[in-house]
Amino acid sequence: MEIGKYIDHTNLKMDATSKDIAKLCREAIEYGFETVCVNPCYVPLAKDMLKDTNIGVCTVVGFPLGATTPKVKSYEAIEACENGADEIDMVINVGALKDKDYDFIKKEIEEVRDCIDGKVLKVIIETSLLEDEEIINHKGTILCWSIFFIFFSLISGILGLIYYFGLNNIQKNKLNYLDELERLKKLYDEKALSILFL
Repeated sequence: MEIGKYIDHTNLKMDATSKDIAKLCREAIEYGFETVCVNPCYVPLAKDMLKDTNIGVCTVVGFPLGATTPKVKSYEAIEACENGADEIDMVINVGALKDKDYDFIKKEIEEVRDCIDGKVLKVIIETSLLEDEEIINHKGTILCWSIFFIFFSLISGILGLIYYFGLNNIQKNKLNYLDELERLKKLYDEKALSILFL
């Protein structure tokens, strides 16, 4: 099994320099990572450095707070794709999720999904800020999954929707890492959902 093909090699630091991103790309080539994930301003640089490889370029929208408007997130996503991004990691409006404003969440995910021309969209729901009930049985979580499934139905192939389960949530509840991973695997259809711990 090639572990590298499951890794998004990431540098989203506020003080990341072009030298840092060049190093990130060289490491991705050396170790055969699936993608590099960089801030939007570095998408052109990463794309250029990786142009002769099969390594994709991922970037973020609405990052890190998720509190920008759907239109702003859509514009960020469009520009990122125009600059060469292959994947978009979108932070949803967590406050709206906790308010149970599911119509808003549905709208913002659909707006971004519909403007990126079939590229991979990953939705970050920031579970370290959510209670277990909100993560596991939350209508918003199911909503995110169902929107993805509609998106999947409109294109060919499987795009991995990744829910980021923060380790803070595991540590806070004194859960065993491997036991928690196994529990979460049983909760979701693995054909439609990949689970990635940060």
